[in-house]
Amino acid sequence: MEGYTRSDIIKVATLSTIGTTIEWYDFFISATAASTVWPYIYFNSQNVGVALLYSLLIFSTGFLDRPIGAIIFGNIGDKRGRKETLVYTLLLMGLGTLGIGLTPPYLSTGSWPGIGIFAPILLIIFRLLQGLAVGGEWGGASTIVTEYAAKSKYRAFWASWVQQGVPLGIIAASVAFIALQVSFPGKAFFDWGWRIAYYIGAAILLIGALIRYRVLESPVFKKIIQKRAILNIPFARLIKNEWRTVLLLALGWAYNNALFYVIISFVQYYIIALGFPQSFPQELILIASIMGMFLIILGAILADRVGRKPVIIISTLVSSILIFVFFMLLNTKDIGLMFLGSILISTGYLGYAVYSAFFSEQFPTRYRYSGSSFSYHLSTPISGGLAPVIASYIYALFNNNYLLAWPYIALMVFIYGVISAIVISLTKETVRIELEEE
Repeated sequence: MEGYTRSDIIKVATLSTIGTTIEWYDFFISATAASTVWPYIYFNSQNVGVALLYSLLIFSTGFLDRPIGAIIFGNIGDKRGRKETLVYTLLLMGLGTLGIGLTPPYLSTGSWPGIGIFAPILLIIFRLLQGLAVGGEWGGASTIVTEYAAKSKYRAFWASWVQQGVPLGIIAASVAFIALQVSFPGKAFFDWGWRIAYYIGAAILLIGALIRYRVLESPVFKKIIQKRAILNIPFARLIKNEWRTVLLLALGWAYNNALFYVIISFVQYYIIALGFPQSFPQELILIASIMGMFLIILGAILADRVGRKPVIIISTLVSSILIFVFFMLLNTKDIGLMFLGSILISTGYLGYAVYSAFFSEQFPTRYRYSGSSFSYHLSTPISGGLAPVIASYIYALFNNNYLLAWPYIALMVFIYGVISAIVISLTKETVRIELEEE
């Protein structure tokens, strides 16, 4: 990019990744808490399976308004700039995170008074705030890095740094919960221990917002300002011109999102139900996330060489088949085989590496933020939000019998994969596209 060096790209990519990691950490601690803590303290039910279903339903509310967040922050980002908008998303996430950490339980426990039905209601409100924030975060971070790397032949590689925020956020969330479970054993963890993860997240988000101010505005967006080509309502132009692209990208992304949230929310409870301690699921996810960091690098390098679509499609099909192997290895209750399963299912990260560049490259600069954000989050209510709920419903339907339930849960994830692979094949390849000529 004229006037911008490789060191500028590295700086923007690094700072964007730091901010995204912090925001995903806050989102993922809720995924962990929803399967390990909330069923026991926020619902007055004798049936733990039913309480888990309610808990995951509340967790899923954070997906319902992510498309709304994408619309709101996408419009702001396409009118006022990527940098300013990304500060707002961090501050909003911090508010939702702190709120969850301060929400009292359903019944009085330890040092917390019970507030009854108001407890799950407050959880829903704060989860909705988190959902709005995430709706604007990913698209903005992806857009600004992709635009900085507009002239680079390694654009997918640079944009994949944003994708590293997911495994890094999971690693941070897993380490936090493992450490807190060790530091606050038994009732102390359910009383105070788990909440500390939220307080840490809220504090770090404030620091992250300050870090975001150090990011320079996108050079591509600056050209749009100079040309006075800013749209009054970018989202309206997006829907008018690109509705087909938006729908294809949303459906193409649905599988990866469904797989991911089934693993980090429902599967955590599933492993505990197999008789393992509460920290063990986080250890498995931790290993998969570390593996995912390397697979993201590999996936991005391949995408810059052979194209975006082949990497996404192959990764989707392979990991959607491996979901059956994953559950079979979990059911052996052999720790070594369970770790092997977590490594195998991490192949989904190969395709995930590409989405940041792939989505941003599909749209012109004037509504790129809106396009990438809305496409990414449009399918999340029916994928990341709904898939864990379906999994828990199937599990409860078979009276918590994992031997009977797991094939249907794996089949559900596999169907998501087949649909997404077919849809991605219908999208346009963008590996050689010139962003400034759009």
